[in-house]
Amino acid sequence: MKVDSVSIQNIGGIKNLEISFNNKLNMICGMNGVGKSTILECIVHAFSMSNSGKIKRNARADIGEWIVKIDGIESSFNTSSFFPSDSNKSYSPTFFEKVLKVIYIKDQRPFEYQKIDGIRADEERNVNNYNQLLFKG
Repeated sequence: MKVDSVSIQNIGGIKNLEISFNNKLNMICGMNGVGKSTILECIVHAFSMSNSGKIKRNARADIGEWIVKIDGIESSFNTSSFFPSDSNKSYSPTFFEKVLKVIYIKDQRPFEYQKIDGIRADEERNVNNYNQLLFKG
């Protein structure tokens, strides 16, 4: 499975963005607030069976739209939501069957690991609890 491209219009701080990914390693990096997380949230939403409260339209637009192309298949989404409590987002189960193949990598930090008792270990993924885990963070 490969994410071929993502096109985003009026989502968060992104006015218009089109990214085509290559067949090898792709990195998304930049200053705070430029839209890195927005790009990833739009891609993640393509695998969801429910609405994400994290994706919101740009304040200067009536609607935000994004298209995700995976393995040559495109799926389009839109939202008129601006506040996190709004739920006016479209979703499509187009890629839901591929959800267990998604791998994500957190960035490395140059400090030693310290266990925090208030944070529990990640739960094991399965198709029944993936959406719940995905949106809880």
